Amino acid sequence: MRPTLRFTTRALRDLKRLDPPTRLRVVGRIKRYVTEPPARAVRLKGEGETLRIRVGDWRVLFVFQSANNVVEIQRVAHRSQAYR
Repeated sequence: MRPTLRFTTRALRDLKRLDPPTRLRVVGRIKRYVTEPPARAVRLKGEGETLRIRVGDWRVLFVFQSANNVVEIQRVAHRSQAYR
């Protein structure tokens, strides 16, 4: 069964700020992760259960809640800002 995809308010705001071609690439990559995990997601050190996916210079930070089968996208940020 596929995980449910959920976005935080912050992540939606981040996506709206991206230019359309970049937004399409990021959303496509998120969809690919949900349909074909594990798709090179890396666990962040010192951040608990937070994972990240690279999309060019952009990073998608998310948490996979296995108990609920939910992927919650928390942040979409440029690599220079993603880990602050």
